[in-house]
Amino acid sequence: MIDTLPLSACQLESLRGSTSCVSIWSGAIRSGKTIASLLRWQIYVANAPRGGQLVVVGRTRDSAARNVFAPLQGPSLFGHLADQVHYTSGAPTATILGRTVYVLGASDSKAEKVLRGLTCAGAYVDEATVVAEDFWTQLLGRMSVPGAQLFATTNPDSPAHWLKRKYLDRLDSLPDWRSFAFTLDENPALSTEYKASIKAEFTGLWYRASSAGNGWRPRAPSTTCGHLSTSFRGTTSRTWRGCSRSASTTGRPTRAPR
Repeated sequence: MIDTLPLSACQLESLRGSTSCVSIWSGAIRSGKTIASLLRWQIYVANAPRGGQLVVVGRTRDSAARNVFAPLQGPSLFGHLADQVHYTSGAPTATILGRTVYVLGASDSKAEKVLRGLTCAGAYVDEATVVAEDFWTQLLGRMSVPGAQLFATTNPDSPAHWLKRKYLDRLDSLPDWRSFAFTLDENPALSTEYKASIKAEFTGLWYRASSAGNGWRPRAPSTTCGHLSTSFRGTTSRTWRGCSRSASTTGRPTRAPR
């Protein structure tokens, strides 16, 4: 299916490179980051480890229905795989490729309580910057199944946002994290006229955030399209490393040696 999609070099690189515990697709609106992340999520679900739950997180279940499940159920984007995604807006669970997926809303600090007791084998977070920080922290601590991975998308937000300050600005000290930065020009599905129209509508910070995608660029290195290859296309052997953690005597998750 990958060979039939009009994927950009940036999208292909994010598919190939998102093998770490946490992978984040960030950048401009309409830049193609969501479609790439959803394709990566489907690939992951197809081979996700057993022994834990799979979750999709949005600000609300309704937003998850719009931003995650509506695209996944679109045959124009995902072909025959769209028939393998079943979800009713507002429902607590979905089915993707035969696996049960729990759908969670995370709009405020109270939301983190729904994660208590959860053992997570994989997670997809839509628009991570609108998720409560306590929820995000709790979710990271629940990724305890060996090989579990978390995938998230975000548009640029305030430079003081906790996701940027505490994580994206520290990527060089977080070896189990990857970030993929996208710009509007890198979406092959958009016409040149549409891109020009979007660029003309914004100026200053809004232009950088909505078109160039660099109004919220991490201080630490992230993968950008200036360094990309298309080696994912046609690849037949893929290893998804993910999180390999075991419980330590302190009760905190520890990384297994690589």
